[in-house]
Amino acid sequence: DLLSINNPTEAGMDDASVFVKGFPAITPDIQAELVECMYACGILARRMGDTERAQAWDARAERLLNTIVTELWDGEKFVTKYRGEPVESMSLACYLPVLLGDRLPKEITRKVAQALLKEGEFMCRWGLCTEKQMSPMSHWGWHFTLGRVVMEANMFCSLGLFLAGETEAARAIAKAWCGTVAQRGPRLGFTPGYFYPRTGEPADIAMMPHIGDGWSWTSWSACGTLAMLETILS
Repeated sequence: DLLSINNPTEAGMDDASVFVKGFPAITPDIQAELVECMYACGILARRMGDTERAQAWDARAERLLNTIVTELWDGEKFVTKYRGEPVESMSLACYLPVLLGDRLPKEITRKVAQALLKEGEFMCRWGLCTEKQMSPMSHWGWHFTLGRVVMEANMFCSLGLFLAGETEAARAIAKAWCGTVAQRGPRLGFTPGYFYPRTGEPADIAMMPHIGDGWSWTSWSACGTLAMLETILS
């Protein structure tokens, strides 16, 4: 059931560095979302009284979950594959399968929590960046998921860690994101700063002068923020 995609917008991480090699690409976040969809189909079938179909969906979800763990986890992060080979990347997409929560082995969710909270890598005062800040590909000027702090990734990571029992990490991420929204409004994405940490060069932000620049407020961002507030911070 490993799903490959032919366009980055199919993943929601539109311009992430996991796509640097090209397409079709097998990304770990898409597989994790597919697992949850399969479990959801099982729940729906069970509610309709179709036990056989529910069990079939559950079994299919468990097979894909096992594949994610055995084939896409390299011991430190989840990898994207292009033509069967792992793609080197510093993208937050490498950690998004944590959205599976306690369906993942504890040693994996613990490693993900530790990786995400390292200051100066993904974590900044606004939340999680979608690319490591010291990555040579980090570019948040007009890119969406090549370094910006965006709701979707922060929500998936914080809620997944919370469900996995990594509550301290979950709260740190949710608090950073929700605090930013309280100051700036529920924008689509926020820039981590005015300078690229790796080079010290000014970030070519499209609309100055404030963090968050001119990216619009969205109901999508507002809904994710409310989910974090209600589930993790309430």
